[in-house]
Amino acid sequence: MVQNSDVFDREITDGLSCLTFGKITNVAAPVVIAGGNCSIVGLDLSGEEQFWTVTGDNVTSMDFVDWDEDSVHELIAGSEDFAIRVFKGEELIFDIKEAAKITNLKRIKRNIFGFSLSNGTFGVYQGRKRLWK
Repeated sequence: MVQNSDVFDREITDGLSCLTFGKITNVAAPVVIAGGNCSIVGLDLSGEEQFWTVTGDNVTSMDFVDWDEDSVHELIAGSEDFAIRVFKGEELIFDIKEAAKITNLKRIKRNIFGFSLSNGTFGVYQGRKRLWK
């Protein structure tokens, strides 16, 4: 194992505002997920693009949650247009509108995740249902 070295170097043409790591539906190996200007790209360990999808605005935060409780984690992405979007593979399966820019998303357990907004609001969702805000 080589320590303190570059594994790959890849320019993200749509910019880069947040990163996460996980398993995307229909992609064999886990990927690095990069959120940028209206797009999300997934790169494998050699830096090759394995996943790409478009979002409504600049991506501000991402995480993986078992949204539909099928034992497969879906990608959730927050953006500057006040939306939390849920992706199964490249397909948008749900869109949640909030009151301000999404600043953070974090899986709490299985299909429960927390969020924070630029106006100081924070809360918790379980799938489609907001538990509290």
